[in-house]
Amino acid sequence: MRRNPTGSRRGAEALEFGLVLPVLLSLITGMIEVAWLFYAESGLDSATSIGCRAGALIDPGVAESNLNEVQRTTQTRLVEAMRQQGLANCEERCEASVSVVGQTPSRTLVCEVTYDFQPIIGMVLSPDMELSATQVVRMEWQRR
Repeated sequence: MRRNPTGSRRGAEALEFGLVLPVLLSLITGMIEVAWLFYAESGLDSATSIGCRAGALIDPGVAESNLNEVQRTTQTRLVEAMRQQGLANCEERCEASVSVVGQTPSRTLVCEVTYDFQPIIGMVLSPDMELSATQVVRMEWQRR
């Protein structure tokens, strides 16, 4: 009686696939999670840059009488830019601080933003990560 040479391997491919599938899915999930993290970090950096630049263009006024307007404009533009970058629920998950540092002629606007990052799946990355971005922009108006 002769055995079929391919008959002894019946089901072996399915077993190998079943053993490799969890590892493959873990790698793919990890790549998606890390890509989402980089996307969120890039969006946060871009939004911080856009918001801080918008505030630096506002005239702080004589003796910084208009400084509240600079801070309000910066924070408003930060939130708008973060929404445009696809960072959801920024009003609830973001904290932004804006401050003016230095004296004329080297006065600068410092914008610091923190964002509570939530991974898509949460299998690879920690669910309570906090991303932060800082931008320092020289103010356009340098009055005495």
